[in-house]
Amino acid sequence: MKEPGHTAHVVTHPRGPDRCYARAMRTDRRRTWGQLGEGLAYGFLTAKGLTVRARNWRTARGELDLVCVAGDTLVFVEVKVRRSAVCGGAAEAVDGRKRHRVTRTAQAYLARHPHAGPCRLDVVSISWSQGVPSIEHLEGVDG
Repeated sequence: MKEPGHTAHVVTHPRGPDRCYARAMRTDRRRTWGQLGEGLAYGFLTAKGLTVRARNWRTARGELDLVCVAGDTLVFVEVKVRRSAVCGGAAEAVDGRKRHRVTRTAQAYLARHPHAGPCRLDVVSISWSQGVPSIEHLEGVDG
């Protein structure tokens, strides 16, 4: 017999109770690596003379990792981090579909924050080898 107020059914993942926990852990690790990468990219770009206007700017269309200014150019920056080359390099992860998504989000940003000068999309690629990050800045990848 059930105790009053006691739920007899526990909702779990169909492939086992640890699947939900494992998925949450993977998401947390990805988020942590992403935050680390964005922090490295922030420092790298400011050292190159860019001014960061926004970090993790979000809308229903997506997210812009960094929005920077270089001279009179507004720069939308996608940061990609790879801990290994098994799934390809970080820069390879920014394919046409991802560029299109970032472009749509950038248009939403410009609708709220008009900019009269030129704009471009850059990718900061961060790859790790033996615990040491390697940073590559690809400018103008929108074409």
